[in-house]
Amino acid sequence: MRVPWQTALAVFSFLRSIPAPDRDRVREQIVNGMPDCLKHSTATGIGMFIAFVGLRNAKLVVANPATFVGLGNFSDKEVQTACFGLVLTLILVGRKVTVGFWSASSALRCWNSARPVALAFCDSVASASLFYIS
Repeated sequence: MRVPWQTALAVFSFLRSIPAPDRDRVREQIVNGMPDCLKHSTATGIGMFIAFVGLRNAKLVVANPATFVGLGNFSDKEVQTACFGLVLTLILVGRKVTVGFWSASSALRCWNSARPVALAFCDSVASASLFYIS
């Protein structure tokens, strides 16, 4: 979607013309007007979408004409790397390692640097941080 720079400048100028406290009050009123269940379900839906995108990029989830979604091929090196990274991350986070996400990411980068396999998914499904190393 391409927006002309004139339109973007007009929107930016309009938003800057509203005083910051008024913007914050309006945002706060909108958020306070939402029920808690709607806030939680919105956050959950966004998280699940990001997780699905991460799983798809890791090739753990692939297109299937019969069911629309299917499991990837576990003999593929990228899928094995993603599964290893996910398990390593879950173990480190489960053991309450402070830098669990970073440790798993670094370990997979080092492990993959010896192989020309693209590392598509190494932090976790929750964060869906995507790293591509070739």
